[in-house]
Amino acid sequence: MMYYNGTDWVRLASSTSGRILRTNGAAAPSWSDPTGIMTVENGLTETAPATVRLGGTLTQATTITQGSYTMDFNLNGTGDLRVMDGATERVRFEDGGRVEILGTTDASGTAGTGVLEIGNSLRLDGNEMITNTNAILYINNDNNGDVRMDGSTLVVDASANRVGIGTTGPSTTLDVNGTVRIRGGSPNPGDMLMATSTDGTATWTQAGYGLVPIGSIIAWHGNMSGVPSLPTGWVQCSGGTVSDAASPMNGQAIPNLNGGTTSQSGDASRGRFLRGHTTSGLFEDDNSNNLEWINHDDSGNGDTNDFLPDNGGTVTIRNYSTNGDRYQAELDGDETRVTNMSVRWILRIK
Repeated sequence: MMYYNGTDWVRLASSTSGRILRTNGAAAPSWSDPTGIMTVENGLTETAPATVRLGGTLTQATTITQGSYTMDFNLNGTGDLRVMDGATERVRFEDGGRVEILGTTDASGTAGTGVLEIGNSLRLDGNEMITNTNAILYINNDNNGDVRMDGSTLVVDASANRVGIGTTGPSTTLDVNGTVRIRGGSPNPGDMLMATSTDGTATWTQAGYGLVPIGSIIAWHGNMSGVPSLPTGWVQCSGGTVSDAASPMNGQAIPNLNGGTTSQSGDASRGRFLRGHTTSGLFEDDNSNNLEWINHDDSGNGDTNDFLPDNGGTVTIRNYSTNGDRYQAELDGDETRVTNMSVRWILRIK
């Protein structure tokens, strides 16, 4: 290659591959590397002669207008796309399709909190999902889609407006498959939750509403075929002591009403009838209204009377007259009672 220096034509010496011919406009041209020929900035870096790579520091606010074209960032290898704050990773788009937002800012009802904020109202952090203060958080609100938490632990059947606990197919407005515990209202042992108004207001109570209060004694036909055993909270009145820490009667004696009561007949297997009184718990032995005495007065004729008291069977009245006459009255039966059927007395203890 020849160049004219203003006087003569001069042959330019050869150079190595990749170099360029540069002149300053006054002196002879020369070969040089392409570095520095153009200015590389705003997120671009010149790493070698004629090599410009993506990566660097933005020097101004930058906008990329895509117009009608789609912009793809193709993660077709094993590398991830990360958003960094200095040396701290904030967001990671993994090549396997997983997206992770890293951060520990607690979410609240105030804008600018949480790790992720959507629409200036929904905020999320590591274990919370919160909307604006006093605002409603809707889940599956417009599509009748069911909501399930931990399988069947809590299920909302949106199409039927039902809630299930322990079941995925609630059949009523609230369907609980398991036990229920209600802590509020300060209940006492033996209380039952009863409605006190037509609007569903309820309270714990033992009084009224058809309940059998603790301490009640009622008849039970326990020997009838098909009758189940006594439910929890009831004992038979056959003596002994209440042994139930949950009972307000714990440690107190159980009255023996079903047996072990000896009558005048000597039968110890018979129980007691119950009788009203101003004081409960009093016991009385049997006292029959049998024939107590007969007056036979014929002493003017020389007769004498001899009376033998009731012994539970026969009352004998002897009259010894000059003729040797004798009168005798017999009492049938071994106790005074009305027509009855036996039952077992049971006591509610809680």
